[in-house]
Amino acid sequence: MAVAMSDEARPGEVFEIEPTQSEGLLERLPWWLIATVALLVAELTTHPSIGVVVFCLKFGWNDFQTAFWLRRHDPIPVRGKVCSWFYLSSGLWRVCISGFALMFALVPIIAIAEARQAAGGVPQNAGGQPPAELITCMIVWMLSSLAATAVTFLAVAMALFFPFKIWVSAVVPESRRRSDWPPGIRIGMRPASNVFKWWLILSAIVVSVPLVVAGFVLLAATLGGPGARAAGQANLGLLACMVLVIGFPLTVVLVCERNFRRLGAIDPTECWLKPLPLADSDPSG
Repeated sequence: MAVAMSDEARPGEVFEIEPTQSEGLLERLPWWLIATVALLVAELTTHPSIGVVVFCLKFGWNDFQTAFWLRRHDPIPVRGKVCSWFYLSSGLWRVCISGFALMFALVPIIAIAEARQAAGGVPQNAGGQPPAELITCMIVWMLSSLAATAVTFLAVAMALFFPFKIWVSAVVPESRRRSDWPPGIRIGMRPASNVFKWWLILSAIVVSVPLVVAGFVLLAATLGGPGARAAGQANLGLLACMVLVIGFPLTVVLVCERNFRRLGAIDPTECWLKPLPLADSDPSG
C-alpha cells in the first residue's frame, strides 16, 4: 500500500494504492474486438464452442478481477473476502446473461445462413441437430445461472454474520482501474445503482422456476387422474401444487427482498467507510 489506510476515513477522502498487477487483456479490449477474436478462434480451430465461451467470459471478466482485487486490498480482510464472493457472483450472472442473449441473437443469423445454403444447393444438416454454437450458448447459460445462484446464496449466507453492507456496481471496477481506495468514493465518479438487488431477483427466479414447473406437473397429474380417485386425495394434491406454484416462489422472493434490505448498501460509503465492530471469525476461510 502506498499509504496507511483507516476504516474511519472521512467521506470523500480517497487513498491511492499501488497497483500490484496490470489490467487483464480481456478487460482492455472492447467487446466488438473480443467478438471478432472469438469468431476467428472458432474459424481457425473449427470449434465454435471456444469462440462462444471466450465471448461470454468477456462480460464477466471485469467483476472476476474485481473480486480478487477486493480480497487483496481491503484493510478489513473478512469484508474483502465476503464482498469478493458477491463480485464473483456478479461476474457469473453477466456471463449467464451474455450467453442467454447470444443464444437468441444467433437464431436468426443461423437461419439466414441455412436459407442461403439451401438456395445455393449446399447440403444441409441431415441429422436435424442444432448447431454447436447454440448448444454451447445453452450450456453456458444454464451452468453459469446455476453457479451464479449458488455463489449468490453462499455470499448472502456469509454476509449475514457481519454488520457491513454490500455494494455491487460498476464504480468498484472503475476504482480498481484507478487504484483508488475506498472504491467508488472519488468525487465526480459517475453515479451507479446497487445491482446486488437484481442478482438476488435472478437467483430467486432460478430457484422458483423448477418449483413452479413441478407444481404444474403435479396439478396435471391430479386433475388427470382416474375418476375413482378419492376427493380427499385430490384436494391434497391441489393443495400441494398450490404450495409449489405460489407458496415456495413467493417465500423465496420475500426472503430475497428482506436480505437486500438487510445487506444492500445505499451507496459505496455505507459499505467501505462505515466503522465496523467486526469479530475475528471468518466463515469464508
